[in-house]
Amino acid sequence: IGIDNICEFAARLLFSAVEWAKNIPGFPELQVTDQVALLRLVWSELFVLNASQCNMPLHIAPLLAAAGKFLTLNHYL
Repeated sequence: IGIDNICEFAARLLFSAVEWAKNIPGFPELQVTDQVALLRLVWSELFVLNASQCNMPLHIAPLLAAAGKFLTLNHYL
């Protein structure tokens, strides 16, 4: 599994989490800035929740390695 596939899968999971959040009663009535703030606070938990519901076999080591590289790069941006 390549880094491009991991990134595509992660993007789909995050998009799915945002779409799910939009359907939570009361969430759409919040100010957009509040919606974004809430999603930023819990994106990782939503990501793990969505990933755990997938039937796709995942190996955690490449995901952690990719996440570590991403976090390290963003630290310097």
